[in-house]
Amino acid sequence: MTNRHYQDGVVELSAGQLERAASCFTEAIKRHPRDIYAYNKLALVYREQGHPKKAMRVLKAALKLKEDDLYTHYILGSAYLDEKQLDAALAEFERASQIDPEDGYTLNAIAQVYREMKQPQRAAAVLERAVEMDAADPYTQNHLALVRAELGRFDQAMAVLQVALERAPENPLLHATLGDLHHALGDDEKARDRFDYLVRRHGTTKLGHVGLAHLEMTDGHYEEAVAHLHRALALDDADGGVHVSLGECHRQLGDLESAERHFERAHTLDPGAVSPLTSLGEVYERQGLILKAWEAYQEAARRAPRSGYARYLLGKLYMNQKVFAKAEVELRAAAGLDAHDRYSRNALGFLRLVAADFAEAEEVFRQVLAVKPDDDYALLHLAKALLGRRKPEDARVVLRRVLELGDASGYRQQAREMFDALG
Repeated sequence: MTNRHYQDGVVELSAGQLERAASCFTEAIKRHPRDIYAYNKLALVYREQGHPKKAMRVLKAALKLKEDDLYTHYILGSAYLDEKQLDAALAEFERASQIDPEDGYTLNAIAQVYREMKQPQRAAAVLERAVEMDAADPYTQNHLALVRAELGRFDQAMAVLQVALERAPENPLLHATLGDLHHALGDDEKARDRFDYLVRRHGTTKLGHVGLAHLEMTDGHYEEAVAHLHRALALDDADGGVHVSLGECHRQLGDLESAERHFERAHTLDPGAVSPLTSLGEVYERQGLILKAWEAYQEAARRAPRSGYARYLLGKLYMNQKVFAKAEVELRAAAGLDAHDRYSRNALGFLRLVAADFAEAEEVFRQVLAVKPDDDYALLHLAKALLGRRKPEDARVVLRRVLELGDASGYRQQAREMFDALG
């Protein structure tokens, strides 16, 4: 028997009428309670509406009807990914991959989870397997190039893109990633050439304008960047990333109201994304709205427990409010999430100085300097920790390193005063 309500839902979904589509698919399930396709489509609508938990409930009901449905596991994994429940997402995608080991969408999804988990090497291994299965898929090759770039393997990333472009020379996504890669390597002339090409040849895509905007932002040309980003929004108003970039431009220009508006729009478009929340918190904090900033950082940390930046911002907020015990908890958590996080460690080291725990402060600042030997904040405060430990000669050596940085250091004057005071 034809499920007419299901067909009506597909039509409404194609037209972007999400409420009507949800009603149709709900009715389809009532009349045909074993139609797994109706469950999947209803879950898809709920995800589009920003209701991942509703989607999860529908998908779990679908799996009771058919435990080995690849598409259901895939959508359920995506819903978990929306909520940053990464372990649950990975489990669902792996179940889908067991059902069809050669499904490229699932392998790309697994790789994305590994990226979110800060495990790019595992992501690369999955994508390399996917490319072996389907060497003609430009999306997978583009994904592999992005991951290799994250690993710092720029030559390998470039090689992947060149092979992909030989197979799909007009693919705009590949050209955009190539532009981003040139930008990361410091060759902005080649990057601009790629983005200009996208604007000329692929005018219906936002990618060229987004790339040009990021180049302008890097150069501090925020008004020019705003113009490009508005052109991008004219092509796709529902891109949260573009709204985040616009918010950042307005924040740099001192227009906090506009920045807040774009960050809020980005959060509405993608409630599971962390960047709009942390950016909103920073804008609220600059406006003196401490409670709203705290709520934004808390929500970001809840949604993404592995986000060291959210925990760092929360720790800094506590620190600025003189709530040192809570600040230390957050900063230790942030530092534990990223061995290269200098900012959380510098803040934590400062707290240990305030607490007169000079031994741990010294240890923390040395951890920072192992990552960035010329971090002038760490050098200056390491000297203070060494003085606290009654090691004036060691402190002089460290202060001399600050002075050798010259005008590149914002702490040169303080270092000079301390150095001279030591005689």
